Amino acid sequence: MANPFTDFWSFVIGNTEDHNALGSWKYLFVALFLVLIVSSIAIAIKNWQEDPSQRHG
Repeated sequence: MANPFTDFWSFVIGNTEDHNALGSWKYLFVALFLVLIVSSIAIAIKNWQEDPSQRHG
């Protein structure tokens, strides 16, 4: 049985069979994925700061 944390980390760093099959292109996709993660976190933080209705349950 695979460890989900190891699987996630392998996906993030581009160390899966599918990524490795892309050759050097895998680094482009890894960079794009990391940019999307950072951007979505930044957008969520900005929205949380500017919209008071986001601050309570």
